[in-house]
Amino acid sequence: PFVVAIALKRRRSEMENRRSHQRYKIESEVRISVGEKELVGSVSSISMGGVRINTEALLEHGGIIEMNIMSPDGKEKLQVMGKVVWSE
Repeated sequence: PFVVAIALKRRRSEMENRRSHQRYKIESEVRISVGEKELVGSVSSISMGGVRINTEALLEHGGIIEMNIMSPDGKEKLQVMGKVVWSE
């Protein structure tokens, strides 16, 4: 699967030390709108500054996406816009 905002394991501690916001691990569904396409994926961590998304599709680095992130219990939805800053 495709992962957004993934850090190499050996550099993980370096990346965590540079973070401005605390990250929280969650398991939640996300629907991503890219132009006319809608993709479904999952969120594995989230913070005030970003989100880690797992999806089968390759997202364009620097692309603007709209995300509908479901709460882990599926009762609430958060709609946000974002920029892809890391993809592989």
